[in-house]
Amino acid sequence: MHGFVAQIAEARPIERLNRLAWAGWRTDAQFNCATIGMASCQPVTRSGTEAQLIGLAWLANRDEICDGLGLDTKARHLQDFDLIARLWERDGSAFVHQVNGGFSLLVYQPETGVVDCFRDPFGMFPLYYTQQAEHLTCGSDLRAVLHLANAPLTADLTRLADYIVGEEIDRSRTAFAEIRRVPAAHILRVDGQNAPELQAYWSLPDPDEISVEAAVSGFKAPLQLACSACVGGAPDGVGAMLSGGLDSSSVAGLAADQRAQAGAAKLPTLSFTYPGKPYDESPYITAADAQFYTDPEHIAVTAAPDLRTLPGIVEEQMDLFLAYGLQKSRAIYHVGRDQGLRVLLDGHGGDEVVSHGYGRLIELAAARQWGALLRESRGVSQVYGSSTLQLFLLLFGKFARLKPKGLPRRAIMRLARRLHQKEQRGEPEFDSKTLLSDDLRAWLSLEETPRYGCAEKNGDTPAELRQQERFEHRRNLKAPILEHAFEVLFRAAGAACILPLYPFFDQRVVRFCLSVPAAAKLQGGRTRWVLREGLGDVLPALIRKRRTKADFGDEFRDAVQRFAQMTPIGHSLQAGARPIDLLRPEIVAELERRVGELQHSSADVLRAYWRLTVLRDWLDACTRWTKLQAAGKLM
Repeated sequence: MHGFVAQIAEARPIERLNRLAWAGWRTDAQFNCATIGMASCQPVTRSGTEAQLIGLAWLANRDEICDGLGLDTKARHLQDFDLIARLWERDGSAFVHQVNGGFSLLVYQPETGVVDCFRDPFGMFPLYYTQQAEHLTCGSDLRAVLHLANAPLTADLTRLADYIVGEEIDRSRTAFAEIRRVPAAHILRVDGQNAPELQAYWSLPDPDEISVEAAVSGFKAPLQLACSACVGGAPDGVGAMLSGGLDSSSVAGLAADQRAQAGAAKLPTLSFTYPGKPYDESPYITAADAQFYTDPEHIAVTAAPDLRTLPGIVEEQMDLFLAYGLQKSRAIYHVGRDQGLRVLLDGHGGDEVVSHGYGRLIELAAARQWGALLRESRGVSQVYGSSTLQLFLLLFGKFARLKPKGLPRRAIMRLARRLHQKEQRGEPEFDSKTLLSDDLRAWLSLEETPRYGCAEKNGDTPAELRQQERFEHRRNLKAPILEHAFEVLFRAAGAACILPLYPFFDQRVVRFCLSVPAAAKLQGGRTRWVLREGLGDVLPALIRKRRTKADFGDEFRDAVQRFAQMTPIGHSLQAGARPIDLLRPEIVAELERRVGELQHSSADVLRAYWRLTVLRDWLDACTRWTKLQAAGKLM
């Protein structure tokens, strides 16, 4: 378990602390009015001011920090947390600009009562807080913060509405109205006099664009450094996920090379296989096993996930989550734990960090480069098994600067829509916003700005269209769903005593990838071309040249349909502490009907039904947690 909780208060809640201790939390580390558990704690002094540094940290740039601090060889054995303590003593809050890695930290200065909370740039480690009249409670564990603060378990209706619609919009909300999260790349300051203040300390870099040749030749180095930092000198207890896709294979291959060069044992890898299924990735996994310096473990999946296990996952997560594959991810963490692993490298984020390069299609259409557009559209269509002509016509009609109401554009868009409808097998799209009840819509109307359909739009001037890939790349890296996903994975992995690490989210990798030109991301119909070419000496040819992605849609459909037959959702869900209806019964009935009649995968229908299933389980759990809280028990 990786986590910490700290409370700054005039009186310590002894009974609640005891319950945390009985659950395995360390509650014996105390200072002045603060109490902490299950975390590193270090007294620090800067300019004569004493403080306490509390929290979690993992550094990807240890050597760089040691050099900057002027540490000799003997001092380089210091833990990552201790290095951050020394940085704070030297630089104060500016230490965050020196750190590359994941961290969730709190600095408390007893003399002034000031508390500063820091979360890493991408949100790999969670950080929650709540301020009641008499105390401030912060921590990386949502359950512990709720318990120690004794905060009411009131549902945040705006967050529930977002969840029903299937969107992550707000970086600061949780499912509980009283608990907030510190957004990634932010500092929270609480001084006892003013309202808590959030301040961003980091933003995505905006490097100059490099050449295609420089992108290919330079791609490997930063990702190699990132993987080397995760392996950390090839200690025991480090493994990697290996799905056979480009991202996980890149990470596993580079990490395995690091182990081989260090003369260490082979890198343990964990892979799912699906015997007899069309989405089985075994050929790619086998190719990786044959080429990499790895000790593989194949986990055979013989049935679709059973949604009846979702209540257990809701209990583990406590917050709402959009990770549709979480049931399988949890399984791989527990297999890793049983093998003695403590750290798992994950290729998560390769899509966003490297970027598929789809924005280049818009750039080509705007430049009216029809031959190149057709070639690249053909390659993208092959990835998803869709119509090349439909994609080409859609791009042509939208971005070739035709007259908006002219006959040519209207004819092209009409044909593109017809091809799309044919591709959908006649199944109409499902709009999850129609599920929201009138009560919930009235609640949302109190928001200062509309909630949905307000995402940052593509530009439409010639200059903006020429930079669409850069715009889309940055927009995807800033999406709230990324930091929410990190929190979900952190909780799931922590339940198995595993620390997940993500080499693609090393700041050196992100900065380099943001400098890569569009032509190096999508070329010859191959997405993430710079990764394929830049790791040509690492990746097996079968993986490097693959165009398709495994489609688990039918597995997901089978899981949802089987569950729906056994356990109807019911037509009314209410938020208990705020007794308002959340859903429109007639739309829920329509959704259940469509789930039962589906012959092929339809992601919007299946995911909407899955979300309602999770929401129902969460509301049931919230009622149970509230009763436990009222009875003075640990939730």
